[in-house]
This record gives sequence, structure tokens and C-alpha cells, in this order.
Amino acid sequence: MFLLVNLFSAAFAASFFGYSTVYDYNLLTIEWKPTDCLVEQCPSSYLSQNFNIHGLWPNNNDGTWPSYCNSHYDFSVNSQTKAELEEYWRSYNGNPSSFWQHEWTKHGTCVTPAVDPDTYFQTTVSLFKKLDLLNTLKNNGITPDDNKQISKNDIYNCFNNIININCKSKNGNEYFWNIQFCYDHNFNQIDCQKEYTNCGYNFYFPSTSIDP
Repeated sequence: MFLLVNLFSAAFAASFFGYSTVYDYNLLTIEWKPTDCLVEQCPSSYLSQNFNIHGLWPNNNDGTWPSYCNSHYDFSVNSQTKAELEEYWRSYNGNPSSFWQHEWTKHGTCVTPAVDPDTYFQTTVSLFKKLDLLNTLKNNGITPDDNKQISKNDIYNCFNNIININCKSKNGNEYFWNIQFCYDHNFNQIDCQKEYTNCGYNFYFPSTSIDP
């Protein structure tokens, strides 16, 4: 019901402003906090054994993407949206509000049908919650472990749709960094084009016990 209401509002907004952006699909990128803090510096308030939303990005099948599409909406969110962003959409290297404004201005303004900032962020958080990644991985025998490596196929096999995964490297080791899911314009999950990864075959899924 939440998504249907938002899509109705989005359609109204697109009609009101008289514009639309042509692209192929939406890409939801979700990052693993301990890897960010292992490879990059991060504030202690950011680190926890959980995933974090990075963004929902309109994309094209040819590898291009639209950006900075509409200046009609300034970045402004209500208190409910802000509370959810503070819990699920944090920044590891700067002011959270600046990060949210960047994601909205660069990517959110390109979503078609057009949406306002609250709809963009709340819809993205709803998709994130529905995935329930930690439990999904746990139910398939994958849990964070500083000493045990996993394979890309271990993660691919947890999901019905084709997804992307990416790693970051440090001191010759690779660490699971983010996972990406693809959605159509109605926010129904679809297959990504291929099982893309920049990870080697085996890599670590670090826990919060690692000292960043």
C-alpha cells in the first residue's frame, strides 16, 4: 500500500511539472559498514554490524545514467523521513545532510515517475527493509567472520534475482563492500543484466570486531 500511494503521488508530480527522464532501471546500492570502516576512516557512531543504504540510482543498460535532472524540488524532508535516514542511510565520511542532499540532487531528481524527496527516501528505505539482508544471508549460512572467506556464488545463491556485488581491498585481502539490486520503474525487483562483481572468487565478510 505504501508504494502504491507513493507511485500515485509520483505520477501526479510528473504530470504537474511536465517532465520525465528516460532510463532503463533503478539500481539500489547497499553497503556493509564494517568494510567501509576497515578500508576508510569512519566515525564510531557509524560503525555497526549492519548494512547501510548508499543510494537508489536510475541507470541505463549501456552503463550510462542520468543525473541532476530537475531543479523544481529543493532538498527537504519531514521528521519521519529524517528519522529513518538517520537509522538506515548514514554517511561514513561527512555530514549526513550533505550526503542525503547529494543523493537527492544527483539521483532522486531523475526518478521517473517524478517523486518528491520524502517519497524518494521513504520508498528506498522500504525496499531496503523488505530485503532484510542480514537475515537473508544468515538463513543461507553466511554470517560476518573476520577469519573465514566466502565466495561470490555463496552470495549469488541467496537471491532469486541476478544481483551485483563489489569488494574493497586492503593489505592484499578483499572485503565484501556492497550489494546491488535492480528494480523497474514501479519498484518491482528485476534481474540485473548479469552477475557483475569486482571481487575475486573468495573474500572476507568482516565483522565489527575489526579495528578500523
